[in-house]
Amino acid sequence: MTKCRTLLISAFVTFLSACSSAPVEPIQYYTLDNVSDLPSEPEMPSRVIVFKTLTLAEYLQQSYLTFQSNSHQLHYASKHIWAENLQTSIEKVLLKELNKDENDIVFIKDSDPRARTAVEYLSVDIEHLLATNNQSIQLAARYWLNMSEEKISKAGVSNVETPLVKSGYASSVKEMRAALTLFATEIKGNIKQW
Repeated sequence: MTKCRTLLISAFVTFLSACSSAPVEPIQYYTLDNVSDLPSEPEMPSRVIVFKTLTLAEYLQQSYLTFQSNSHQLHYASKHIWAENLQTSIEKVLLKELNKDENDIVFIKDSDPRARTAVEYLSVDIEHLLATNNQSIQLAARYWLNMSEEKISKAGVSNVETPLVKSGYASSVKEMRAALTLFATEIKGNIKQW
């Protein structure tokens, strides 16, 4: 009887260990910013603009990548996570892109010592940045340029859509980065006219 019980317990332990060793999908981490060099700044810029605030829609303020599965439903990918705070990552990308190939304007963070003497402030509000079921990346945002001396505020609205050629979260992140580049180019173009 004890031999039978030992055999039965042994078989049960083997069964449990086989069940627990099923493959588990690993968590994937993503970042919008790459490790490329920072763009050089103009030596004597004619304008210094402080990137004052960046706000994100509430659904973007969590660590999971988001996918729009239909017109009124979002899916959070629990195994696909941002490597750093998305707000910080977007700010890095926008500052890098706003300063790229720029000869007379420099965009700086609020923490930069030059911000104390600046008179122009950029604010950005991102309402959407996600992959959609239409196989595209959607970026919808508003931005404002406030000029403290003149008390004038200029505003713009942006709706960027880029096609999602490949499926998968890595491709989505790559296209989100491309959408942010287009957005930064749009902001720069408008600011030069303002």
